[in-house]
Amino acid sequence: SWRTELLDRTWQKLREHEVETGQPYYQVLRYRSDNPRENSEQMAAALSAQMDPPRDFTAVAFRKTLQRARETYAKLLIEEVAASLGTDSPHEIEEELAALQLLPFCQPFIQKQSNSERR
Repeated sequence: SWRTELLDRTWQKLREHEVETGQPYYQVLRYRSDNPRENSEQMAAALSAQMDPPRDFTAVAFRKTLQRARETYAKLLIEEVAASLGTDSPHEIEEELAALQLLPFCQPFIQKQSNSERR
């Protein structure tokens, strides 16, 4: 139930992020999550028709927005875990993510962030 609570909180944070920035990350990631069998062309067409405000997505634009949405979701999930643990320790956060079986979703973002910090 704790895992579900964290995921729900993160979805809410992503929705708030969308409202604040105008980037349709919540809508794109939610659609992808709810329609895993559709290809990017199908998702782009379907989502373009139902978005509010309307938006004309190409398959390429949909995939790029989905990538950014996943990164933002991972970042927000890491922030939620850090806040719940009361620490910014990368090791402790990764341990908690692993224990909750959420590390695979965050690993690409963690690696990307780690590579940026090394430069």
